[in-house]
Amino acid sequence: MHRRIFLGAAGVAFALPAGAQADFPSRPLRLIVPFAPGGSSDVMARLVAGHMGNTLGQSIVVENRGGAGGNIGAEAVARAAPDGYTIGTGSVSILSINKHLYARLPFDPDKDFTPIGLVGVLPNILIAHPSVPVTDLASLIAYVRANPGKLSYASTGSGTSQHLAMEMLKTAAGLDIPAVTYRGSGQAIPDLVAGRVELMVDTMVTGAQLAREGQVRAIAVTTEAPSHLAPDMPRVSQTIPGFDAGSWLGIIAPAGVPAPVARKLEAAVEAAVKDPTVAQRLRDLGVTPTPLVGEAFARFVAAESAKWGPVVRASGARVE
Repeated sequence: MHRRIFLGAAGVAFALPAGAQADFPSRPLRLIVPFAPGGSSDVMARLVAGHMGNTLGQSIVVENRGGAGGNIGAEAVARAAPDGYTIGTGSVSILSINKHLYARLPFDPDKDFTPIGLVGVLPNILIAHPSVPVTDLASLIAYVRANPGKLSYASTGSGTSQHLAMEMLKTAAGLDIPAVTYRGSGQAIPDLVAGRVELMVDTMVTGAQLAREGQVRAIAVTTEAPSHLAPDMPRVSQTIPGFDAGSWLGIIAPAGVPAPVARKLEAAVEAAVKDPTVAQRLRDLGVTPTPLVGEAFARFVAAESAKWGPVVRASGARVE
């Protein structure tokens, strides 16, 4: 993925004055966030943008363009001039899930972006209503197999990482758990707490807090790596080896950005994620800072796309 992009970028680089690349950036940059203001993705983006601006010596103006699962903002990044002055945030949905979920996309996630750097991974957590007679994942699997279709789970939207994490679990363990779809966790959580649905995969921040309050029972973290918010919490991968289902966010640029410019952006992202203050603020959001840049980020995106494609197809989710 990354190599194909930078083969194109090399041609552009030869056509641009060397001085323009050496002087980059000589004016403010624009960071397009394909989600509404105030959410975790927006907060993460603004944290990183502030530090990147200090590193690059130019301000970075954040522009929110939400809608269509992030596709509207992503298209704006893809169509921008490939000079490095417009960058964007790329999520697991935009870069690795939506191409399997949507019948048509206004951009090609494999060809229309230069992957700059991964910011962090957001673990999810499987939670249950306290009335469910299980204490861990193994007992949950045994209970569902003995009572197929008896439990239902709250889906926070077709194609979200939380929805697909549950579908991945159902497929991996051979479970019959019908979905009840809600418009986001804000609607789903009250029904879970009230027992109108019994299971849910939610963000680590919210799910762990509900468990601490005794409103739900925490079952397992969905990422292979433990979460710093609950380092002793069991992980799904300890029962189902290789299971790994989390959200993540990174920085992207249009395809064709000259390699020297991309290198400067990569260095700025890496410096931001490794900064102790930024890293701690990310952890406060439940994010595990993960500074992968350049080729390493491109390989990560490709692996995530290969993983989520079969899960989307098995779930039957489709957006026209």
